[in-house]
Amino acid sequence: MTPDHTQAQLTRGITRPHLVGILINTIVGAGILGLPSKAFALVGAWSLVTWLLCAVVVLGIALCLAEVSTRFRDSGGPYLYALTAFGPTVAFATGWLRLLTSVLAYATVCNLLIGYLSLVAPVVAGGTARIATITLLSAALTFVLVRGLKGTVWTSTMISAGKILLLTVFVAVAAFHFEPSRVHWTPIPRPTEFAAASLLSIFAFFGFELGSITSGEVADPERDHPFAIIASIGITTLLYLLVQLACIGTLDSLALSSRPVADAASAMVGAIGGIAVTSSAVVLLLGVLLGLLVGASRTLFAMGERGQMPGTVASVHPRWRTPLVAIVVVATASWLSTIASSFTTAITIAVGTRVLTYIVVCAALPALRRRQDVPAARFKLPAGELIAGASIIACTALLATAKSTDLLALAVLVAVGLALRGVLGVSAQAADGADSSRG
Repeated sequence: MTPDHTQAQLTRGITRPHLVGILINTIVGAGILGLPSKAFALVGAWSLVTWLLCAVVVLGIALCLAEVSTRFRDSGGPYLYALTAFGPTVAFATGWLRLLTSVLAYATVCNLLIGYLSLVAPVVAGGTARIATITLLSAALTFVLVRGLKGTVWTSTMISAGKILLLTVFVAVAAFHFEPSRVHWTPIPRPTEFAAASLLSIFAFFGFELGSITSGEVADPERDHPFAIIASIGITTLLYLLVQLACIGTLDSLALSSRPVADAASAMVGAIGGIAVTSSAVVLLLGVLLGLLVGASRTLFAMGERGQMPGTVASVHPRWRTPLVAIVVVATASWLSTIASSFTTAITIAVGTRVLTYIVVCAALPALRRRQDVPAARFKLPAGELIAGASIIACTALLATAKSTDLLALAVLVAVGLALRGVLGVSAQAADGADSSRG
């Protein structure tokens, strides 16, 4: 087994509790704060079933990731797995899509944050004030990331605890205001309606792969990844179901709400409830943005290490031990994307790009099982190849429900990425680096 690339440069300071906190912080955020109303508008009370369906699909993908991740100690996640299992071309497309996903997801979450912030400060909703607010937030997050892993990890963990507390209190209060008559079980929606709701709702589960992307900074990645992935999915699924049920049972105008959790809190305890949720949501969404920047910067860093991006993005700050250039590049792209988009324009493409990378992860499981030149998996998933196949089918079905214009946009994005790879002229370096990426 060859030495890993990143272990000597980055600090392995992420312990198991912090890893769980990072995953929960990245997963819980824009989805559960913005999607309960959109799912309800599509399928009504059956949105509860939609969350369960998404959880089953995500769990299958997450279990595949749990096995594959225990073969590697480097940062990179899905990009690194694709490089080892399928070669440099598939790897570059995977890394490129992963970068785009993070940038688009950042824009989605940041625009939702601005929407919540505008409830208490209406001036930030548009114009120069909106741009200035986005700029200030992005600069502050970049500063935290650049200054070192310790501050990032503790910030993420504390925000995760705050998220769980906020949603738990929200559900507990809703139990005293819940009106069962609001839960109308209409005739079962058509499969296309279920699929459309699922394509949106699955966005709320994104982020469970962040731990694998930061493997080069995890203290014991082979042991900690499976536990953290499964624990974070279980906790978030329970929270999502309870929050969706609480919103349905307390808010008459749920289908029309753009801020369902805040509106439900206002309906329960008055304006003070909406202000409390809004203020908390701003802080919690900042945690999601932090996680997105971590994942994107480490993906770009891994691609630079293996010659598939300019080598400058693989540089590590000598004092802070962070990938400074990669962080700045990703933060700048995310800032620009946020200014140029809105919550609804970014979310669908973000879902499509992420689902494509999940397909690669699931396909890597059987591919790596057949390889004799890669480290053995520390966690082996029972019926792993069957679960991987079923997960690929489910992901493909989700993509098939997207609009043709969205699928065309995905195809264009892949083509642009491959063209960029050709311009960079790095295929030979990537091929040489593939062998040394394992372990």
